[in-house]
Amino acid sequence: MAAFIATSASVVVASVLILIGWASFVAPALAQTVGRDDCRSLPDPVARLKCYDEQQPAPLPRSDSPATPSEPGRAPAPERSAAPSAAGDAGRSGLSSQPGGQSRGPTRSEAIGAWRLVRTPDPTGGKDAISIMRPADLTGSDPELVGLMLRCGSGDIEVLTVVIPPLPPRATPAVTIRTPAGSNTYEARVTPPGSAILLSANAARDAKAVWPTASALTVEIAASETQMIKGVIPVDGLGAAVNALTTACSTR
Repeated sequence: MAAFIATSASVVVASVLILIGWASFVAPALAQTVGRDDCRSLPDPVARLKCYDEQQPAPLPRSDSPATPSEPGRAPAPERSAAPSAAGDAGRSGLSSQPGGQSRGPTRSEAIGAWRLVRTPDPTGGKDAISIMRPADLTGSDPELVGLMLRCGSGDIEVLTVVIPPLPPRATPAVTIRTPAGSNTYEARVTPPGSAILLSANAARDAKAVWPTASALTVEIAASETQMIKGVIPVDGLGAAVNALTTACSTR
């Protein structure tokens, strides 16, 4: 049971780190100047994701003891300053930490044509989270569609579509992807923190053999009985990007 809990926690951490890496490499600076209530109005879906992330409320100040009214003639007890958190310092500096205080380095990314390969160290000491990413075409997509992600899985690469706002954890969307060669509908499930939709394993096969022959994918996500998210995601250069991802997965 302990091993299962640790594995589940590692999956959640990796998913969150990947989404943070996604938002950080393309989100415009505009997201930093907009209030949380205005995040939804941003035209760029990746900027909205970054906006929501940055507008999270700051934690309340810690207090070692409940506040009590001061008594006449009695000086208030001096405040005790909490020791800085190593994990907090690492997060603020953009570094991930390992047990023992060892830094595993910041998220790294590199361009592979129009794709971006992102490598994010796991702060718990597990394998790096590695993925390739491509944003959706804003002019031909619903604002809820962020883009396409392919990442290292346990045995093969995994294919995910990314949306905002997050879907309910128990949602079971169906994702249809069309290319000039035909279309295929994949069973899918929502993964933490809810913005990533993991397609069934046969999507990885198509990502290697079929999608690289197309210039773009037409995507339809049946998020629920009443919600359909549609869009277009460019995939030119996917073959080289998948080869780079596969190589990176084998060496992590």
